[in-house]
This record gives sequence, C-alpha cells and structure tokens, in this order.
Amino acid sequence: GRAGWLLSIDLDHFKVVNDSSGHSAGDEVLRVVAGRLLALAEEGDLVGRLGGDEFAMLRLGQAPARAPQVMAALVIERLSEPIELGPKRLHVGASVGLARLDASIANVEDLMVNADLALYDAKRSGRGRSVVYASSLGAASRRMHTVEQALREGLAQGQFELHFQPKVDARSLQALGVEALMRWEHPVLGSISP
Repeated sequence: GRAGWLLSIDLDHFKVVNDSSGHSAGDEVLRVVAGRLLALAEEGDLVGRLGGDEFAMLRLGQAPARAPQVMAALVIERLSEPIELGPKRLHVGASVGLARLDASIANVEDLMVNADLALYDAKRSGRGRSVVYASSLGAASRRMHTVEQALREGLAQGQFELHFQPKVDARSLQALGVEALMRWEHPVLGSISP
C-alpha cells in the first residue's frame, strides 16, 4: 500500500574482476560498491545485495530529495569511478532497472520482475544505462518466452522442414553450392522467421 521505487542494480564487467584479479579482489569490490550505494541512500531508502553482483535500492521515502531517475544516474556515475585495491585500479560500471511501486503492483515478486525486466533492457541496450519499466517490456518478455516454449514443442512435433537453396554464379549459371535452410511452420502462429 505504499508508493515508491525499486532500483535493480547490476554491476557491468564484474566477472572480469574475479577472473583477472581473483575472488578476494571481487569481494572487496562488492564491499566498496555497497559502501558507495549506502552513501547515496536517503532517509527511507533500503539498500541490499541480492546475490552475486546484483544489488537493489528500495525507495519508500515520502519526498525523496532525488527523483528515481536522478538517483539511478548518480548510482551509475558513482559505481563507474575506479576502485583502488593496493596497486590495482579496477573498473566496474553498473546498469539500473527502475520499477514503480504503486497500487497496480500486487506483490513484491511482481515489483522485482518489473525492475529486472528494465535492468535486462538496460544491459541489452549498451550497459551503463538506466531504464524505467514499461508494460511493453513485459509483453516482449512474455512473447519471447512463448516463442521459446513453442520452439521446443515444434522441434518435438516435427514442425521444422529442411529446404535447400542452390547458390549459382550469376554470369555462368553454374551451381556453386547449396544453402541448407530450416523453416518452421507453426500450426497457430504460421510461418516463423529466423
């Protein structure tokens, strides 16, 4: 019944830190990131690590000093600053997905799914960005899931056909080879392109 925002925060290129500098360096980076997020938090905000390199900031304050998009930009800016670990300077960045908590949200899981969908869109569109959840993100995700499930069923039900297309030299009309193409004819969705 409270209004607010959830920021889903995922570190960019964190795996590189673990792979190149070791897990103890990765652990220290996570501690630094947590400290930076806590320093940005305002009264009423809750900051936590969800696991791995994913953090969240729940903003329930009545009148936050910073708008959610402004906070997301600050998070990205602050987490992009180098981290000094002894002689090493490590660089990680962050992507942020934002989801509004309002009367349309039935439960915590829905809020987290919305924030994660926005986060995945931010990462897909170039990282180091923030995206606010929109219902179109949910529709696209559901369509992708539906097609993926139908693909598995279509494979099991023999809905795919192999077609051969000759490759021909345009001048001599000599056959140079052949392309093998799979075509999927779904009984309800019709012909589905690659």
